[in-house]
Amino acid sequence: MAGSPLSACAECILEVGGSIEELFTGEKTIIKVLSPDDLLTRLFATANVTKETAFLRSLAHARPSLRILEIGGSTGQSTSSLIRDLTLPHGVSLYQSFTFTDPSSTAIADAKKQFQGLDHVEFRVLDIATDPAEQGFKEDEKFDLVVATNYVHATPSLSGSLTNIRKLLAPGGRLLLQEISMEIKWINCILGFLDDW
Repeated sequence: MAGSPLSACAECILEVGGSIEELFTGEKTIIKVLSPDDLLTRLFATANVTKETAFLRSLAHARPSLRILEIGGSTGQSTSSLIRDLTLPHGVSLYQSFTFTDPSSTAIADAKKQFQGLDHVEFRVLDIATDPAEQGFKEDEKFDLVVATNYVHATPSLSGSLTNIRKLLAPGGRLLLQEISMEIKWINCILGFLDDW
C-alpha cells in the first residue's frame, strides 16, 4: 500500500502524532515534519479529488494557442496533473505556453528542477495579493486559463487577489479556482499547523 493515497494519509497522521509536542511548542514546523518522503505533496494529491481533465482538454481544443498561468504552484503537485492532462499520449502539448508562479523563489527553484526539460514552460515569482504589474507582468501579458489550487484562500484579501487575477485574464479567459474540499475533516488537524491555513 506504500505510495497509495491511503498510505499518505496514514503516514501523515503518524508523523504528526509522533511530533505533536514539538509542533505545539514550535520546535518543529509541519513542513519539516512532512518533508521526508514527500508526504506533504502526497497529502495534497490525496486531498485534491477534482477531476478537471475533460474541462482542460475541451478548453485546449477550443483554443489551440492556450496560454496557461498557474498561481501558487508550490510543490508542483497540481502542475504535474495539469501538464499530464494537457499532453497527448504521443507527447504533443495542448498548450502554447505554461507559466508556473509562486510567491516563493525557493518554490520556483524547486519547480525548475522538477520540470526541467518540459517545452513551453516558464517559471516566475508572483504574489497574487500584489498588483502583477508591480512584479514584472506587462499590461498586455494575458492568459487564457489561470489556475489557482489551494492558494487564493491564504491571501490577505480574496477581493484583492481576484481583482489581480482578473488583470491577467485574456478576454474570454477562464479561472480554474480549486480549494480542498473533503468530506473527512481530519486533514484540518494536519494542515491546521500551516500559518496560512
